[in-house]
Formats: sequence, structure tokens, C-alpha cells
Amino acid sequence: MRVQLSGKVSNHSAVGVKVELRAGSLQQKLEVYSASPAPAPADILFGLGTREGADAVRIIWPSGVVQAETEFGKPAASSNLVSLSVTELDRKPSSCPYLYAWNGERFEFITDFMGGGEMGYLEEPGRLQHARPGGICSHSQ
Repeated sequence: MRVQLSGKVSNHSAVGVKVELRAGSLQQKLEVYSASPAPAPADILFGLGTREGADAVRIIWPSGVVQAETEFGKPAASSNLVSLSVTELDRKPSSCPYLYAWNGERFEFITDFMGGGEMGYLEEPGRLQHARPGGICSHSQ
């Protein structure tokens, strides 16, 4: 099985990606790394032996995003090689942390803010920093 990776958030070449393949009792794990000259093609190749195909491919991107693929195409007519092209999902639309609070019935969005130490730090004697909804994080301005 060939796994072709394309990063969007981490890096385009997918350097640093960890790829784990499971096929029945078989488990393999490979990592994309950078070297010059390149020791092998950029694609990841897994050998499945007599197994018909993979059950799951799990990708851990350098950004921390975990992505799992479970649906694969059929092998090319001229070979028994299955190719899987994976583009990194952007599951981190903001670099700012979000604050949610329980309102008695459900969790409710309160604000986004820049950095974990921003709320509640001492600005001056007797005055603490408080959340300012919709204005602290550069993404919400």
C-alpha cells in the first residue's frame, strides 16, 4: 500500500508525520523524515504480505492533528498496489484558546483569549485581568 501525504498546516512535504497501518494482526509504523540526498521516495510504502488490504491508516501530523482513514480504493489493474492520497485536515482554525463554561444546562462559548496566563493575572495591586469577549485574540478582531 502506498500512502501519499500532503501537509497543509504542518508543512507541505509532511516531514515529521507518523503513519500507522493496521491490517488484521499486522501493525506497521513509519515516520517521514528529511535527508539529503533523499534515501527513498517521499511516498510511504507498506507491505501487506498475503493480506488483501489495510483496515485502517492513522496519521499523526506534526501540528498534533490525528487523522484516520478507513476507506481505500481498489488496486490498480496492472498491479496489486493500493494508493491512498491524504491531505492534512485543518482542525485548528485558530491559535487562540477558547473558554467555555457550564450555564446550568449546557456548555456555552464565553470568549477566546491570547495565552493561558492572560486571564486572572495581576495587572496592578488590587486589579486582576478579566476576559474581554471578542477582542483579545487577533483572530476575533
